Amino acid sequence: NEQVKGVLGTDKIVATPTANIKEHKIVKINNNSKDVNLRQEPNANSPKLTKAKNGDQFEFVSQTPGWYEIKLQNGSKAFVSDAYAVIEEASE
Repeated sequence: NEQVKGVLGTDKIVATPTANIKEHKIVKINNNSKDVNLRQEPNANSPKLTKAKNGDQFEFVSQTPGWYEIKLQNGSKAFVSDAYAVIEEASE
């Protein structure tokens, strides 16, 4: 049974995180009536990339007036009108 002896120094120990803690948000489709178009650019005339259904969730990337930029499952980006979606805190 070995004992470890040492001297407690006067230096302060500062805990630093190993990774930056980033706010993680999701964009949830909130349109009960129909599918929502996900677009290439943040405007209604932009080409449609795909559609999303009510309740679908995507990783939030950024926000521009009237639009949320989201990350699709394949890693590409798309835009959804903020009239059809809401931002929520992601549950980890």
